[in-house]
Amino acid sequence: MDEENLKNLKGLMEMYVSSMILNKEFIDPLRRYLPDKTIRKRLSEETGKDINSIYRDERTGTIYNGIMFLRYWRAFLVIHNEVALDASDPKRIESILQKYEIHIKMISEIEGEVDFQSAIGRHLSCILDVIQHFERYPLPQNRKAKINVLKKLQLNEQVMTGLKQRRRERMTSID
Repeated sequence: MDEENLKNLKGLMEMYVSSMILNKEFIDPLRRYLPDKTIRKRLSEETGKDINSIYRDERTGTIYNGIMFLRYWRAFLVIHNEVALDASDPKRIESILQKYEIHIKMISEIEGEVDFQSAIGRHLSCILDVIQHFERYPLPQNRKAKINVLKKLQLNEQVMTGLKQRRRERMTSID
């Protein structure tokens, strides 16, 4: 059972990182210059993917491989160079990897975990990020195993305490 939970936890983290990179690093910077519909159309043209596939990658937490990451990166650079003539240079791949380093490292470390509960304790901060992400952007209903792991995580005492603490910090922070 722990092995299955760990496998699905790793999958959730991969989905989270894929979604964050696609949305925060490729799509969001283009939103200053183009409407969403145009962004998806241009990404489709530049990557060779169907528009519905772009939308699915954006919304359903699809895990894409390294080649797809590079195709999105290339498409982003082409579009950015066309529309953001007055803006600074786009982020470099190194800065994106650095930004998500702790999450990428966690994915690798989950591979070696043997106990679900101890994995939660060791990776609590990343797990809280994942839970908050999927609270905002729920998984499709056909992802039952991952939804079950999310529910188990949300019922975990350490996770509940961590989420309460984050919400408390968010409510008391001054913007």
